[in-house]
Amino acid sequence: MISENLHKIQQEIQDSCALVSRNASEVCLTAVTKSVDTETTRELLENGVRNCAENRVEKLLEKKQH
Repeated sequence: MISENLHKIQQEIQDSCALVSRNASEVCLTAVTKSVDTETTRELLENGVRNCAENRVEKLLEKKQH
């Protein structure tokens, strides 16, 4: 499901950029992992997401260790 949702979001970014003549590679997708578990965060990383946002430092460190 993560990969399907990610694909849809990436397509929306490409479509939106095409509408305004912007290069989609200039857009940085950031996944907010505030309420997801470590496994879901890992799945995001496995699907190519490299920017994640977490609002609590201890949760970020916990996810980073796994």
